[in-house]
Amino acid sequence: MQAPFHRDQVAEGGRWFHGETNSGWKTRWGFAPYYDIDVVPNVPSDEDFGARRLTNDSEDHSGYWKTEMTLKNQAAVIVGQPERASYE
Repeated sequence: MQAPFHRDQVAEGGRWFHGETNSGWKTRWGFAPYYDIDVVPNVPSDEDFGARRLTNDSEDHSGYWKTEMTLKNQAAVIVGQPERASYE
């Protein structure tokens, strides 16, 4: 659930200041150590983080609190009925 980048830079800004990378020592084939470099930090809205993005009709960052579709999707998740929300 994110407005287009040219209208909402908040999410990408948060990525670089609050996101986390998966860099670190790992093993391959159960025994071969290697250092995995993850350059771009993950944030909760990334699919590889496990996110399911809600559809929205927001034009900018403040629009998440103004549009009917976006508010209904957020409400469905908040009240514990995520199956009633629409996803990207």
